[in-house]
Amino acid sequence: MVLKAIMIRFNVLATEKTAASLLNIATKDVATGSIQEYLLNARSLGLSQIADFVDSRLTSTASGKTKVKFRDPMKNKQTTNIPSTVQSSKG
Repeated sequence: MVLKAIMIRFNVLATEKTAASLLNIATKDVATGSIQEYLLNARSLGLSQIADFVDSRLTSTASGKTKVKFRDPMKNKQTTNIPSTVQSSKG
């Protein structure tokens, strides 16, 4: 019964989309807009990084060479530090 009450409270089984923020049920943290956008678009961001990798390291130019050697180190992608940007609803 407690689980069902929590699921109803956080609208987990809702069929319509709501404009509510993403919530962590365990910690009661609310994701900021930028974190929410990052999490919801993680798949497309990953696919674009794969496409960049293939384009720069596996696709050869007209001269027959790739733009970057395959074993060259990759540049670090600066990702958002999620715990430091989460707004807590605890009060």
